[in-house]
Amino acid sequence: MTLARKHYRTICNPLEMIQFLRPREHIVIENPGSTLLLKTKLQGDDQIFERLYVCFAQFRKGFIEECKTTVGFDGAFIKGQHPGQILSAAGINATNDMFPIAFVVGETKSRAIWTWFLEIFFNDVGIKSNIRDCARQLRLIIGIV
Repeated sequence: MTLARKHYRTICNPLEMIQFLRPREHIVIENPGSTLLLKTKLQGDDQIFERLYVCFAQFRKGFIEECKTTVGFDGAFIKGQHPGQILSAAGINATNDMFPIAFVVGETKSRAIWTWFLEIFFNDVGIKSNIRDCARQLRLIIGIV
């Protein structure tokens, strides 16, 4: 390991821990009406991070009021010191540009994280039943893959 990388890790590791202490309070105070769900699991006496769902109030409002009724879902893997997966939902605005709506960060290669994301997202945004039928089919496809 290079000297610069060792120096970076000694400086940044404590800072990384501080940024995970109170994300909920920061997001909710700075963005009233936003949805933030943090799922943890108990390991001994410690709460271990499992998943985080974020939907900012202005993104939700913009999607409901201004976007077309199409929603796209995508996922990407996160590598490095904290491996995981980031899932996102995006709509299409009036000028045919992508419009971010919500995202989840969590464990890798898990059907449970997709199911959790879709259920929370549909409830949070208030998507009606005809689109939920498509989501059920998507869940079946995820189950097959």
